Amino acid sequence: NTELGNVLLSSIYMLSYCDKTRGIPEKYKSFWEKNLKLENGEKDVVLCMLAGYFNLLYLRDRDWCISKFAEILEGIDQQSFAAAWGGIVYFSRYLNKDVADVMAPIYLRAVTNLNWLEGEVRSGFIDLYLLLLIYVVENPCLEYIPKFYSIAEERDQEMFIQGIEHRLKDMDDKEKKILWNGWLMQYLIYRYENKPIMLTEKEKELFVSWLPELGELFEGAVNVICKRKMPQHVDSLFLYRLDESKLVLQFPHSMICLLTKMLNDGTEFDCLGESLGNIYKEAKGLSRKEQIDFQEVLLKRGISI
Repeated sequence: NTELGNVLLSSIYMLSYCDKTRGIPEKYKSFWEKNLKLENGEKDVVLCMLAGYFNLLYLRDRDWCISKFAEILEGIDQQSFAAAWGGIVYFSRYLNKDVADVMAPIYLRAVTNLNWLEGEVRSGFIDLYLLLLIYVVENPCLEYIPKFYSIAEERDQEMFIQGIEHRLKDMDDKEKKILWNGWLMQYLIYRYENKPIMLTEKEKELFVSWLPELGELFEGAVNVICKRKMPQHVDSLFLYRLDESKLVLQFPHSMICLLTKMLNDGTEFDCLGESLGNIYKEAKGLSRKEQIDFQEVLLKRGISI
């Protein structure tokens, strides 16, 4: 909302009306380059506005855009880095498919400076990084995820996992399967093998929270998660969401295996409600051993359904 910011925004809007085949007219480049030479707070405004429209500028003039913003977005200094990424988060919080390939290596270098970002800009960067891994990077488990975990704090890791859950909710079964087979299954396996760093208690809780959203991938995820001790606690809606998913109708054995292990391992449920009983009643075709094991652990926990 500064005068400088409004002038720059107006110039960007004016560019959008220019003939795309002309690229970026020289008068616009000259004007913006003069502004990029400003210092302190004014330079932050310029970087925020122009980097915020990186997609538009890149599609008009690839070489000019890369020359002016790539190194800044990768991290020359904290102030410029934070201003430029602030612009991307506030003005372009999406990935343009025509720009994604050139942005991928920029993100990979930028993530090493994640601690230069705070608040909404930090969370916005992580969200964009995740989008890149889902839709652009072929196998993020090789480099992109290890690089992220090497710098990310626990809150960043949790935000990343929660972001995956939110994306899963918006995907159809086909999209989920592509993601799972592409890298998500390998990522989950690696985390339960303590790669690239030790698995945390909070991560286990968040991974379990994926299960109601996984559809036909449920059984494969349960097989991975049940190899380790279950989380100490799950959120109050977990059993309700599991019940509502009706995955027990498709995977009765995996569902009861999951719940039996959670009860055996001492996982605390804030609210049992009718969900646990509903799930068990709908689990058809259980073996005698599966039924006995489940009923015994209910007795040990003092739970009646």
